[in-house]
Amino acid sequence: MSSIRETWEKRAKANQYDLAGVLFRNLSIKANKAIHNWHWWIVKQILLPRIPSGGRLLDLGGGYGRLGSLVSRERPDIELVGQDLALSYCRLYRDVTPCVQGSMFSLPFAEASFDGVLAITCLMYGQHQVFEALKGIHLVMKPGGVLLALDPGKEMQQVISFVRRRKSESPTGGIGFRLAEYISACQRAGFRIVSTGGNPFLSMALLMPGVAASSKQKVEALLAWVSRRDQFESGYSALALHRWMLGVKESAATAFIG
Repeated sequence: MSSIRETWEKRAKANQYDLAGVLFRNLSIKANKAIHNWHWWIVKQILLPRIPSGGRLLDLGGGYGRLGSLVSRERPDIELVGQDLALSYCRLYRDVTPCVQGSMFSLPFAEASFDGVLAITCLMYGQHQVFEALKGIHLVMKPGGVLLALDPGKEMQQVISFVRRRKSESPTGGIGFRLAEYISACQRAGFRIVSTGGNPFLSMALLMPGVAASSKQKVEALLAWVSRRDQFESGYSALALHRWMLGVKESAATAFIG
């Protein structure tokens, strides 16, 4: 874990508020912006309506506050708390709201203290201990609380590796999840899945020759258009680079499935 933390500390210091620091280093600004805008649509339209006024929301692995700053602006009535593994990112996040440095495997929060948890490209760094991370998230959530999780799809990662003719590896130790195992992990941890989605249209556009690295205006328009096609509660596809799911903690007595 310490080596992963060191990698993130270096990345935070080098990139600070740059999208490439928390999204994809090998994509153009316009491509990362399209992904970022799609992420924000999910948070705004799928998660935030389920957070009550005065509720508490944990932004898990929130980086510099890429999405947290937008949440604060959109819903100032919510008490937002950030968390990240890298202290350097926590310091940047604190310009938005309080942020705690720490691992998702040992969350320093009281049981049943959050109405919602936002985990965007966070569980992917749990390696083969994702179930343990999800149990910890479940513990700090109130009954009826909602978890919005979004991570890479393993199937699309393999397609990209084939197209590039080289193994796709994350410098920060991230992994992807297959369709069934992503939902299964959340269900085993005690969540009821109420909604899912993905970005197959944007993913396929990024595979087109010259698109992912382009900074041309017409490419930006294309990516914005295909992203809008992914803005609905479906698209949970093997062709999606990123997939999301919304889970509800049904009761305090929900038991973990071993």
